[in-house]
Amino acid sequence: MVKKRKKIGPPMSPTLYRALVIYFSVIIIVSIIILIKASTPLTPDNSFRLENKTIENPQEKQVIITTKNNTYITVHQFITSNLSNESKATTDNLTVTRILPNERFQMDNSEVRLVTLSILFGVLGSSVHGITSLTRWRSSNKLEGSYVTWYLIRPLIGASLAFIMYVVLRAGLITGGPAVTNEIGVAAISALVGLMNTQVTKKLRDVFDTIFGIEKEDEEKGDIPSPGIVVKLNIDKSELTPNEQAEVTVTINETHGTPIDNANVLLDIKDPKIIEADDGEKETGSAGVAIFKITGKEVGETSLNVKVTAKDKEGRTMEAKADDDILLKVIKSAK
Repeated sequence: MVKKRKKIGPPMSPTLYRALVIYFSVIIIVSIIILIKASTPLTPDNSFRLENKTIENPQEKQVIITTKNNTYITVHQFITSNLSNESKATTDNLTVTRILPNERFQMDNSEVRLVTLSILFGVLGSSVHGITSLTRWRSSNKLEGSYVTWYLIRPLIGASLAFIMYVVLRAGLITGGPAVTNEIGVAAISALVGLMNTQVTKKLRDVFDTIFGIEKEDEEKGDIPSPGIVVKLNIDKSELTPNEQAEVTVTINETHGTPIDNANVLLDIKDPKIIEADDGEKETGSAGVAIFKITGKEVGETSLNVKVTAKDKEGRTMEAKADDDILLKVIKSAK
């Protein structure tokens, strides 16, 4: 049997595919470089503490002011004579220190550092997910050109979700109290958020629903692994004579009633010597229905059921069968 293939859109061109691979590769490499530079520990040789000091003695008062910008650290020393009450700036003690390039990436504020790490790891995780998905669908010849926008916005969505998840954790909306965060924990959670955008979005929605008391069906909650399958069997006649045909209708729906198309339906006849099917395997159409024809062969009794395999909206495999078997009889034809 040749299975019906689900209709797909026009394939993505090789040029566009290569451009997206380069796009994700550049983002991954740049993110890793920035993270390495940002994680360089501060040492006494390359760390600076900005402070203003005043030194007084009977003859003069010294005011030392330290300033810092993105490129230089400058120490100014102002001396005021207590005798003449005049101020003058000395250039002899003016110190200018150049900041090394890698020191500009270092963040003294721990909160800013954690937020930056969460965003960068969110971008990194979503880019890894994007390039993995891209190559997987390309290798199976199912990569559609219409998904270009979906791939392009992956890093932006990953960064945004990682930042939102960080804020939610810090606010204690998941743990019940402000989370104790460290760099390794923030990095791990943010990377996972980037890798699993869809699941995290559902989890955040569930948190929002819980806080504001919004009731939803179980199938709409992010923690439910699958909506489930409801299989219904119907046969126009359960008693046949040899060579007589009957029609078996299989209807496949999700638990909330939505028909499942392209579900694989395998007809399971306990004794194929008594009843024979014209085609033992089919796929459901847009209405979630598959129709089989069976033929009586030998006199006797047997039973029939179906095994159904389908994919939910997240691409997860669902399996089911009808609750009860259908009892079938083949009787002698009346002469």
